[in-house]
Amino acid sequence: MPAWWWANARELSPSPEDGAWLDPARRTPGVADACGRTRRLFRLSDLSPSWEHVQEVAGRARAAGVKLSPGFSAADRPPGAEAEWAGVDGAVVECALWWGSAVRRVGVSAVVGTSTAVGTSWLTVTPVQDPPPPLGPGEAPGPFLAEPDRTVLAAGLTASLAAAVQGRESGPGTGYVVAPAVVDLAWARWFAVEEVLPLHARAVRAWLRERGYGRVTIKKRGVPTDPDRFRGELRLKGARDLPEATLVLTRVGATPSTIVVRPLPPR
Repeated sequence: MPAWWWANARELSPSPEDGAWLDPARRTPGVADACGRTRRLFRLSDLSPSWEHVQEVAGRARAAGVKLSPGFSAADRPPGAEAEWAGVDGAVVECALWWGSAVRRVGVSAVVGTSTAVGTSWLTVTPVQDPPPPLGPGEAPGPFLAEPDRTVLAAGLTASLAAAVQGRESGPGTGYVVAPAVVDLAWARWFAVEEVLPLHARAVRAWLRERGYGRVTIKKRGVPTDPDRFRGELRLKGARDLPEATLVLTRVGATPSTIVVRPLPPR
């Protein structure tokens, strides 16, 4: 059996029979904020001990794991390691990396928790063998749009949602899935697609005003547009008595677009 002990990671020198669990510092030392918290760090280069040292220790041990920021990129996963993101109720909590005999499956996964009246239910999302391709140039989205749980997004597993709902990502890397029908999943939020417009404030403003919308909720991924600036360019009245529209600024195929959607209640 591997041996486990507490120690400063800089002093660790595990043997091939040992196990190691590392929790590198991810906060700046020194002055704290008004709540007594120091600033959290997210870059691998800011870890203490260093990311290189963490990998060296993990590579020597029989089994090893490390707790990292939920913002860890799947592209930085070392070969042969398992990266596992965990989250609950839409919030990503952390990412854990596993090496050696601690690895259950090489690659990435997302562990999604959902609170219920009797506790928290958990499910694991993993990559699919043959992911459906994203929409291509000139292809129109389906009548429904799904947004994956943030934990699934962090793990880069949008294609797994697309496969589960027989849909396709709206464009490469957008993180939004368009589908022909709503599928009841705990790790997706659904919207009905009402219109697809160019990503130009003038065209969107005309569409909204014609239908009496006075306020908007803006969601964005896959385009460099600044949501606050786009909202200002719409020049809506913002009156509380006027209906509110939900805009998804993203790409449809390769085309920057505004998808007007209507949130659907959980099923």
